[in-house]
Amino acid sequence: MFVEWDEGVKTGWPTVYLGNHDQPRMVSRFGNDTPRYREISAKMLTTFLLSLRGTVYWYAGDELGMSNARFNRIEDYNDIETVNAYKKLKKSKGNLKEFFEIRRETSRDNARTPFQWDDSVHAGFTTGHPWLPVNPNYPTVNVQSEEDRPDSALNYFRRMRELRRASPALNYGRFELICPDDPQVFAYRRLDRGETMVVLLNFSDRDVIFDSGMEFRNSRLVLSNYPEAGCPVLGQKMSLRPYEALVYQL
Repeated sequence: MFVEWDEGVKTGWPTVYLGNHDQPRMVSRFGNDTPRYREISAKMLTTFLLSLRGTVYWYAGDELGMSNARFNRIEDYNDIETVNAYKKLKKSKGNLKEFFEIRRETSRDNARTPFQWDDSVHAGFTTGHPWLPVNPNYPTVNVQSEEDRPDSALNYFRRMRELRRASPALNYGRFELICPDDPQVFAYRRLDRGETMVVLLNFSDRDVIFDSGMEFRNSRLVLSNYPEAGCPVLGQKMSLRPYEALVYQL
């Protein structure tokens, strides 16, 4: 979709986004919000958005890796679409278990829970009664806890933001897709003013060997979403870990 979008605007200027108040949380929808991969995949999606051509629209909380709340009781929902669908289904004696399984992933209220500032009551958002329950993961997923960790999703967002600002290619460069038929890795070049940046993104929960058709031995790894060193370079092939994001400067 993003490739078609970029091609469609040609010399124009696109807008890019992965979430808003009417969609589930970015990391839950396009990444993996399990404890093992939530933060890693949130960083990967941050790399994706902030390395594309165009104006990025960012939804508050995605920089923390805020995830779907997945409410189990209709009393916890405020979204009129969800509430009305529940009433209609209950009246017709439909499958309410299946209804909640679907709505836990798709309801718009997943993106409307209070912003998570700290681990105090109601995540520090209010001393009153919030319009929706706070996501249960707020004691660990919040601004205060992520400010103190250099490798947090929040601080990674800041590093990626600064990289974009400093790079003519990431700001204004043309977009060139690499290996469009790869089912797991989304890879592309951004080129401008003699600068070439290459972005490799593993959108899966599996290790992959990606044949880029490019030589990386003399390139510089400028950003990785894993705390340890980047993946091995095997000639033109790259070993990518689950949800790994790599940005190289050629």
